[in-house]
Amino acid sequence: FCAYLIHINVVTMFGNSVLSSFPNDFSYTTTTWYFLAILFISLLLAFLLTLVFEIPFTKLEKTLVNMLLACLFKAESKKLNARNPVASQIKVTGKTEPLAASVPQE
Repeated sequence: FCAYLIHINVVTMFGNSVLSSFPNDFSYTTTTWYFLAILFISLLLAFLLTLVFEIPFTKLEKTLVNMLLACLFKAESKKLNARNPVASQIKVTGKTEPLAASVPQE
């Protein structure tokens, strides 16, 4: 996404500096080299912008979402325990056990 955002600026700077300083007739070879240069510079700058901005903000977002979800689950757990005191004694293990196993046998 950063490459998409940055490429038009790279094209503009390239056109204003290289093409105005060294005007020449366009051929397939020079056009290909200009395209590859613009592509390389755009991807390099996009990679650097990703390292500088996107990754730290992604980590921050993940931390904030985890904190928010933890608060919501604590509040929901308190509501559930207040309504049903038996539910507070049940531990979720991820395994299903038959109810008959928890009933004492005579």
